[in-house]
Amino acid sequence: MHDTLANKGVVSTEPYTAEQAYEVQRVAQDYLTGKTEDIESLTSIRQVNELLKQMKNLFNKLKQDSANLQMMDETVNSEKVGTADAGLQRGNTTLEGRVGELEEIGEFGLGIAVRDQKPVAKIEISKEKEAQIAAMQQWQQEEET
Repeated sequence: MHDTLANKGVVSTEPYTAEQAYEVQRVAQDYLTGKTEDIESLTSIRQVNELLKQMKNLFNKLKQDSANLQMMDETVNSEKVGTADAGLQRGNTTLEGRVGELEEIGEFGLGIAVRDQKPVAKIEISKEKEAQIAAMQQWQQEEET
């Protein structure tokens, strides 16, 4: 009855919907970035509280984004993340003496293994398979000529 006599109109006590909260957040964002100099649409304590709540949400989001960027920067500059050259150097020192010399031919170098480091096991093929392979190779050579 007091609100009616004071011409306050209907005062809602329900929480803001997601759309209303987004609109208030947009107003807060515009105010904080300087797009808006004054917020004149506030007519109740409820609106002021929601505006402050959205400003707090924007601040927390900004703080989290800043922490994420700082963590990414620390990860990139960390000693735990090595460069490709450091990885190659580590690989060369750990495999030294086990594998042959590295050849820098083309984009993908496999290197040449030392003769005594080659595998000892030979794949056994039956005489029939060897004959078939020889016949196929001979047939391919005849086609090329």
